[in-house]
Amino acid sequence: MQGNLTALLITASIILIVVVIGFAAGRDKSSRQSVEEWSVGGRKFGGLLVWFLVGADLYTAYTFLGLTSTAYTAGSVAFFAIPYSVLAYFIAYFFLPKLWTVAKNHNLTTLADYARERFDSKLLSSLIAIVGVLMLIPYICLQLSGIQDTLTVAGTSYINVNAVVIISFILVALYTFFSGIKGPTYTAIIKDILVWVIMLFMVVSLPIIHFNGWTPMMNTLAKEAPQLLTIPEGGPKGIFYGLLLLQAFLLLLCLCGHTQQLGVFYSQKRRCHP
Repeated sequence: MQGNLTALLITASIILIVVVIGFAAGRDKSSRQSVEEWSVGGRKFGGLLVWFLVGADLYTAYTFLGLTSTAYTAGSVAFFAIPYSVLAYFIAYFFLPKLWTVAKNHNLTTLADYARERFDSKLLSSLIAIVGVLMLIPYICLQLSGIQDTLTVAGTSYINVNAVVIISFILVALYTFFSGIKGPTYTAIIKDILVWVIMLFMVVSLPIIHFNGWTPMMNTLAKEAPQLLTIPEGGPKGIFYGLLLLQAFLLLLCLCGHTQQLGVFYSQKRRCHP
């Protein structure tokens, strides 16, 4: 497969900028003064920074590669992502403000800390920490797979993709170690801006370029592949769809809770998270 040199140079430039920003975030050593500073930024993040970090953490390679490929190949089945997101945010809206108050008052930085403080159980706290770490393994693997797929398309004939993925992982681990949560937060700003630019370009321009508008595009889809516009109602496919929705909802709650992706621990004020 012949790589695209222009795409490779653009990708390399973005990676370089992100790595530089990640290391620069820890240059003043303040992020390493305490566990609270390193892990939750001293609880100083305002609403805008929390918004950037939540967006970058939640909407990752799964959203832009896995989910979009599901929509392309299976059609409306990919809509399972909408209701489970709505359910998760609905619960978080009522639950997280109370959790933020407890975390702030007792100087808690993780859900494991919360379990130890709330239920006075080291066993429960340890189990939550272990489960959270184990759940991060497939999550990190997914991100590395996304990097690998992107580089494979961009520069197969110019670089060793596996070596670049390993180097990228090491660099991210290093700047996170030195910068704490500040590194991922500042790099999240770059990612979110790119996501919005690309998303708006695809939503607005692609239907116009290829189909002369949204209506002709949907009419063409309904004519050539109507099965992609129907959500399974019953039978094996319907059961599979329901289980997929439930599983995705539970995984989102577990994963987001452990990695503080909803901003509950590092937000400056009670109202600064979703």
